[in-house]
Amino acid sequence: MTTQELADKFGDPKVLAREFRQANADAKFLESRWDALLKKHKEQWVGVQKKEIIFAHSLKQLIAKAEQKGWDVGTMVVDCLTDKRPAVLL
Repeated sequence: MTTQELADKFGDPKVLAREFRQANADAKFLESRWDALLKKHKEQWVGVQKKEIIFAHSLKQLIAKAEQKGWDVGTMVVDCLTDKRPAVLL
């Protein structure tokens, strides 16, 4: 696929790269605060965008909150704060 074909299908590669870097940074930000957040917000949904954090009791509520804040929900990092974390095999 040419760069133009990629841009037509997925958007500007520079924008996509920037969004990917931001999502990666937000995921690391969330992970570094996981234990502290879990103590206060166990079993709640959490959303992170540009190192800002929001919480809700359901995924639907979390998305509504994010939209109210003007967040791009397609690029927000989302997880549920639980102490039952899945194992990751590398």
